[in-house]
Amino acid sequence: MIKIECLTGETVEYPGDTLVGADLSGRDLHRAILMNQELTSCDFRGCDLRGALLNESNLTDASFVDAKLMTAVLDGCCLASADFSRAGLNSARLLRANLRGSVLLDSDVGGANFEGADLRDADMRVDRLSLASLDGARYSDATQWPEGFDPVAAGAVHDG
Repeated sequence: MIKIECLTGETVEYPGDTLVGADLSGRDLHRAILMNQELTSCDFRGCDLRGALLNESNLTDASFVDAKLMTAVLDGCCLASADFSRAGLNSARLLRANLRGSVLLDSDVGGANFEGADLRDADMRVDRLSLASLDGARYSDATQWPEGFDPVAAGAVHDG
């Protein structure tokens, strides 16, 4: 049994001895403490992860479809090939996060901080991108942006 502590004082229990590939869909993980964790291929669809601390965790191939990640901290996370479709990433911190090949289609990123993030090959066709910080974020020719969006003017750097 794994116990996930939350800053709200709540504890969420998950049966098993690893969270790799865990189905946590729909769970209330508000302000969960999941820093430096191996969370590859986790299913967080529809989760409430508002204010969660996920710094430096490996979330490769994780699904955050329809999840609430407002004010979540994902600094230094590996989020390669993760799916954030329709997620609420308002004011989330993704400093130096690896989002290579990730899908953020139709996510709300107003106030999010992607400074220094790897956005190469990512689908960044998101809502309110003009309100997000992209200073030093790297993107490639394959990165998809909202129509008319200028990543260079927003502070992003072309890298392949």
